[in-house]
Amino acid sequence: MATIDKVAKQFELSVPTLHYYERAGLLPTIRRNAAGHRDYDEKDIEWIQLIQCFRRSGMSISEIKKYVELCHSEEDTVDQRYELLLAQKNRVREQIEVYQNNLLVIQRKIDHYAKKKEEKHDPLNPVKKK
Repeated sequence: MATIDKVAKQFELSVPTLHYYERAGLLPTIRRNAAGHRDYDEKDIEWIQLIQCFRRSGMSISEIKKYVELCHSEEDTVDQRYELLLAQKNRVREQIEVYQNNLLVIQRKIDHYAKKKEEKHDPLNPVKKK
């Protein structure tokens, strides 16, 4: 079991962020000890890792909440969870493509300036380097 401070430090999150995740329904199973303090177990830690992965990949809080609700549902929700994750995977792939295109543009500019450095001449700044 881990305290909220330890978990916050482990994941580089603030304590209020963990409180928010719990209030938003993203961490619905956090237990409390006899003193009323939160005790995070291994399953809670795994959920936090998953939430962080989803957030870093751009998944909204409402989509994460939906996923959590589907996981805790007593009905068979495998198809819905699969579709939700597949849609997120496709959004991430689209983001990667955008970043790859941006990287290509940036690399072309770097190549351009590397060539200008070799020539020691910049047409935008015609003062020649010595």
